[in-house]
Amino acid sequence: MRRQDELESQVRDALAHLNDVVYLQTHPLAELAPVANAVAPHRGPGHALREQLLAAIEGLRPSARDSTSEINRGYLVLQLRYVEGLDPAAAGARLGLGRSQFYREQERALRAVTSVVAATWARQHAAEVMTPSPDQHGRVESAWLPRPSTSFVGRSGELTTIGNMFDRDRASRLLTISGAPGVGKTRLAAEATALMISGAGFEQVYFVDLSALQTPETDQVAACVLRGLGLPMGDGRDPVQAVIEYLSDRRVLLVLDNFEQLIQAATLVTDLLEACPNTRVLVTSRRPLGLYGERELALQPLSLPSAEAPVVDDVDTYPAVQLFADRATAVDPGFQITPENQSAIVDICRRLDGLPLAIELAAARLRVLPPHALLKRLNDRLGVLTRAARDTPSRHQTLRAAIDWSYELLEAEEKVVLNELSVFAGSFALAAAEQVISTPSRPLLDVLQSLLEHGLLVLDSAEPRYRLLETIREYAAQRLSETEQMQVVRARHMEYYLRAEHHRGEPETRFGIEDDSNLHAALQAVLQQTLADAREQRDPRQVALALAGLASVALQRGDLALARARALESRQLFVELGDAHGTALAEFRTAQIGARGGSSSPGEVELRASVGRLRDLGAFGAVSEGLVELGRLELERGNVPSAVHYTREALELACLGTDREAATAALQLAAAILKTTARDAASESLINIAAGRVPVQTLVNQALSALA
Repeated sequence: MRRQDELESQVRDALAHLNDVVYLQTHPLAELAPVANAVAPHRGPGHALREQLLAAIEGLRPSARDSTSEINRGYLVLQLRYVEGLDPAAAGARLGLGRSQFYREQERALRAVTSVVAATWARQHAAEVMTPSPDQHGRVESAWLPRPSTSFVGRSGELTTIGNMFDRDRASRLLTISGAPGVGKTRLAAEATALMISGAGFEQVYFVDLSALQTPETDQVAACVLRGLGLPMGDGRDPVQAVIEYLSDRRVLLVLDNFEQLIQAATLVTDLLEACPNTRVLVTSRRPLGLYGERELALQPLSLPSAEAPVVDDVDTYPAVQLFADRATAVDPGFQITPENQSAIVDICRRLDGLPLAIELAAARLRVLPPHALLKRLNDRLGVLTRAARDTPSRHQTLRAAIDWSYELLEAEEKVVLNELSVFAGSFALAAAEQVISTPSRPLLDVLQSLLEHGLLVLDSAEPRYRLLETIREYAAQRLSETEQMQVVRARHMEYYLRAEHHRGEPETRFGIEDDSNLHAALQAVLQQTLADAREQRDPRQVALALAGLASVALQRGDLALARARALESRQLFVELGDAHGTALAEFRTAQIGARGGSSSPGEVELRASVGRLRDLGAFGAVSEGLVELGRLELERGNVPSAVHYTREALELACLGTDREAATAALQLAAAILKTTARDAASESLINIAAGRVPVQTLVNQALSALA
């Protein structure tokens, strides 16, 4: 059997020479037309191939009632372009289609006619494919399956789940593989189907690509399934009944790929299952069909090392990294994961959320960018990840195209909500979304559920908390920037989190660290605006203060390079202003950033000196932060008594200065120390800070008592 991409290319070439029988005589596809050749052997394989291609095109002709449908448009495109021999411009003008629209219609029609050709020839080559009799290995072949040219990576658990549901669980007859754009639904379905051919008791397996259809009409979907089954059309029969008649007494696995844009025609699947008791259906869709008896496999991104864990020697055991390495080797046969590049590779996979499509597109960029350089450019994922293989479906040619496909399936207010959710950094609670997002016409919870079903939103915990994958967030943020609502929504987000932070600072007020990423985003927005205003007003002191604040936020977010640059710039301004207090704080921040480089870094020496200067100035909050850094370094060395000493003093000073950030950092270090010394119960009690269940002073008292 030819691969789908190979067959499509050969069909395209044969159609381009449809009226050149001499050329078709030696065409690679001529060997696949034995039936027609046997009927009229004197005419030769070229004539046989031409007749079967014409029959395949004619097989796309819909019934009269569908004369205005997009299926009919595809049929007419092929008739004008290949049968009548018009060039694209003339054919497009005849149909009233612009250049780009004509080419889109032509691509859809070519995929459809390839399906017809593949299914028809597969039925004719019964000795080779689609036979109810197993081959010598006990396998039953399929009418047409995608045959990817790349290796399949990971997903062993999902393959087992699918196999068990169809092989062992006889009650399971409908399974939908759902998930985010680019997560690998089609590839998993193809791999699972290929495996099931050999052991699930099916006589025949059919793989039907529905991506060319855009109108969710049951008859059109059924007509597409008919073509996938290799059955004739255009004879006036009801296509739904024709499919049912064919499948009614067969043990068949029917794979319906890319159903998401046809959800309103999903009742066709119910009709098939009710009328065809031996048929099982495997669907891929970016959202579940919502049918009774449907079982859903929500496909998650490929696993990768935790962001909190250091890069370890077995990093290549994670499927996301394995996929990157495999596709990188295809680009550069000498590519290897090394100690020098493994950190960048892991970070690339993290930045791309473990999405297979994004990882494959990133690996393709290694032709021109080594891993470290590629990582630096991923702030613009959508602009960088733009070159897939030419035979990849158009919706997977770029990361943006993959997300576009899902975005256009949303209702108008779902698009608005998704765009506005991009202002959240990290996860967010429903209560926060209700305050920040523009009020939709239906309950916000219903809209969030729809976005979850489309694979565009992730449920992060049972509280519940939600988040966008970073690739989706970047896309939605760009969409939001095109609207007049961007500044309004950002202002609501900033106001909500700054107000929450203000109230959490009150005595006995509960607080937690779960919203820190959003708080940092809100603070950054305020500080950036303050910086812009101060520069416009030529106020160097306000500029220095804003830069110092931005350095702190960048440090909290883990961007050490930006934090250092902001801190050095603020220090220079404070020195020029003769502000000793500001200079000391800026020098402390610079030393703190330097100390993050490791226990023996020069920053540690500067940090100890800086903490002493700040102590003399009475800046207790900053001193507490410095003591936490020193305690962390001592803990890394294994010097627990010294780490405890610094942590106790940091906790006491944080409370004196009523500095929430400093108290949080000190409490986290205290929990780490207690975990190291096997006092897990005490450590767990401090973890309550993450859920905001315990007042800060109570937590500090607990920590001081536990460390005594």
